[in-house]
Amino acid sequence: MTLREKFPMTDAEGQQSAAGPSAALARKPRRKVLFVIGTLDLGGTESQLVLLAKELNQRGWKVEVFALSQGGVLSETLNRAGIRVLYGLHRPNPLPASPTVAKVGAKSGAAPTRRPSVKAMLVLGAAVTSLVLRIVLTRPRVVHAFLPLTNFLGALAGRVALAPFVITSRRGLGNHQERWPRLKRMDRIANRLSHVVVANSHAVAADMAARDAYDIDRIRVIPNGLDLSRFDDIVHRRDETRRRLGLSQDEDGIIIVANLIPYKGHRDLIQAFALASESRPNLKLFIAGQDRGIGPGLAEEARRL
Repeated sequence: MTLREKFPMTDAEGQQSAAGPSAALARKPRRKVLFVIGTLDLGGTESQLVLLAKELNQRGWKVEVFALSQGGVLSETLNRAGIRVLYGLHRPNPLPASPTVAKVGAKSGAAPTRRPSVKAMLVLGAAVTSLVLRIVLTRPRVVHAFLPLTNFLGALAGRVALAPFVITSRRGLGNHQERWPRLKRMDRIANRLSHVVVANSHAVAADMAARDAYDIDRIRVIPNGLDLSRFDDIVHRRDETRRRLGLSQDEDGIIIVANLIPYKGHRDLIQAFALASESRPNLKLFIAGQDRGIGPGLAEEARRL
């Protein structure tokens, strides 16, 4: 059964999706969804969650978001949209102390050897408990979790609380299982506890099926969405952006938007760009993203090439 078959959209909902909730829909009990994620810091998955939450909210769903870690710039976007955000007490791992540490970790591929502290386990246990209580109290029709740790926590809490529909999401290749092997078991448990696992590409679905010995026919592929209204005035914005970036008429700009994390592949891109520039000297590369410790190293690599 597909997600659309499980939760069909009525004609009235389809017509009002672009215009906002109608008075008739407002009189109906609002269907509820609870999203579960680690943080609301700026990132690809987090931005997709916010876009999905806002669109569902506009279509008449009652949306809540549970984040393990408090704060994050995207929480304000949800608040402005009238979407309630709940928090656990988890503190994310600190950023690498230096670019050198980040580069060594990326090359070695070594997983953390320390076991989670008792305090960390208690905090995560408290998060699951609060999730279970929230699901029991509000009875959402859907509990939808994102990213490895919160996939596990969300699926576990959803099943314990007897949520009608539990969805987990795979948003990238399973390289995290190599860096943190214990997550492989957690991924497999989350898979078994999910009614549906959603992947954002066929490559991710195939990787998950191979790594987790999971039936690929049970994975639903839903590509990332885009709010195309942002590009309504694209011609003026494009010209202005080119001026701000210092691009001349005969130059082509290439931009990568991704946080500066080793596994994102910035170093490979820089090396490939250096080769391409030998035959296309009019190319310019721009890198946009939060520096998670490897920025100076990437800048040095670009200067060297």
